[in-house]
Amino acid sequence: MVNFNYCAPPRLIFGKNVVEQLPEVMNKFGRHILLAYGGGSIKHSGLYDKVKSLLKDKEIFELSGISNCFFIIFAKYNN
Repeated sequence: MVNFNYCAPPRLIFGKNVVEQLPEVMNKFGRHILLAYGGGSIKHSGLYDKVKSLLKDKEIFELSGISNCFFIIFAKYNN
């Protein structure tokens, strides 16, 4: 294993209907997305289906069931 120290400050985009910007925001990060979320509320609210639809051309890996988690998307910057 190679030791490393990685720092990735979060970028928060907040506001009404900002989820519509998701494809444009995520395009610079490449094709692979890690979608991390708690469980029920993201699916009950319809946000899960909306995100999956907006990112349909990406390869999404899911990490669900995280306690006290809000919706998070991780992506590797595509240089």
